[in-house]
Amino acid sequence: MTALDVRIEAVFESDGAPDVPVPDAVRSAYGGPFRLPARVVYANFVSSIDGVASIGGVEMSSAEISGGAAADRFVMALLRAVADAVVVGAGTLREHDGPWAAEKAYPPGADSFSRLRAGISASESPKLVVVTASGELPGDHPALADAIVVTTSAGARSLTEGPARVGEVIDVGDADRVDGAIAIHRLREHGYERILTEGGPGLMGAMLEASAVEQLFLTISPKLIGGGPERSPLTDETDLLEREVGARLLSIRRSEDFLFLRYGLSSPD
Repeated sequence: MTALDVRIEAVFESDGAPDVPVPDAVRSAYGGPFRLPARVVYANFVSSIDGVASIGGVEMSSAEISGGAAADRFVMALLRAVADAVVVGAGTLREHDGPWAAEKAYPPGADSFSRLRAGISASESPKLVVVTASGELPGDHPALADAIVVTTSAGARSLTEGPARVGEVIDVGDADRVDGAIAIHRLREHGYERILTEGGPGLMGAMLEASAVEQLFLTISPKLIGGGPERSPLTDETDLLEREVGARLLSIRRSEDFLFLRYGLSSPD
């Protein structure tokens, strides 16, 4: 076993979801078994203590919020390593070169995560899925050539006329925005079972509004960032109060001053 230079302590773990078979090095670094349903939509975010998950005008602001902590990068990698598809919004795509793969998030664990994916009979890397209503994507982005783009009919036309070349376009019909539930349904039709969304906040808000996310992995970074017009929570400006989205705490882990929380999400729908 090749040890990983991460130590995460399990504080609380609920029963229920099955264990995912992970290499011993991953299990040791994570502080015990990793549990996740075989068919699930789950989200991963990092937030400051005061709830900031995105800082406008700051490239890769999630890394600024987390400080690039190894434990947070490891958890991000683990969540990607078990995913069939990783869903991001157009804004997140523009901030990152990709690939949205485990070894990109945490290079020291590349061999362990490769063995993990082989053990669960997954492809070499999860499929990148980009959600955009407008279809306006950068033509030179290296991750788009093999990506799926979920967009509206107007967005599909823009992609046809624009510079971006993508692997596949899923047209969800005439609408002003992409409905999160419809997007997930179409990805299910493509055979994707474990679907991870990494946002950004605009996409996360839309997914929660559509009751499309079932679990949330939330890293609390030991930072206070403060307010401002371009500082957003993980749901951006989406008002979920009347949606009555509830959360049940499934696990708590810690590494030094970082907390790693996992919630099961529910709504009246």
